[in-house]
Amino acid sequence: MGTVEIKSTAEAMAALELKSITSKDDIKTAYRRLCKKYHPDVNSSPEAADSYEKVQKAYEYLNCYFTSMEYKPKVVGNTASYAQSNAKRESRARSQKVAREHQKKEAELIKQRQEEERIRKEKQRAKEVMDEIHTNRAAEITAEIIRSVFLNGAE
Repeated sequence: MGTVEIKSTAEAMAALELKSITSKDDIKTAYRRLCKKYHPDVNSSPEAADSYEKVQKAYEYLNCYFTSMEYKPKVVGNTASYAQSNAKRESRARSQKVAREHQKKEAELIKQRQEEERIRKEKQRAKEVMDEIHTNRAAEITAEIIRSVFLNGAE
């Protein structure tokens, strides 16, 4: 097995049998397909090992190229499909943003409802305590009246 070196994007695309690239998924799909085809455990031909290494290097090259440089691919091939793909990606990003905003608002609403419920329970408990205090005070006043009636009536 010789040392394989990929020197250009075009060479990497050729190694992965790609005519155009619109996303990292295209690269990954081609990589997986060719790895299955050329893997030494599956393909015993002498060229398979070199092809397998070349596919790995090409995948590594393109993956690094896309990731490190935030590369927007030059369309090689059908520009309409790239535009459609880009429009879908932008639409998906907008939908995800709207969904995140909706989730955030819903979480805030849940927090607000929980706070309102906590306050309602505190008020209810305060009312119960006040009712108990009033009941106890009324009982004390009643007891005082009864004592004074008995004390005054006993005289």
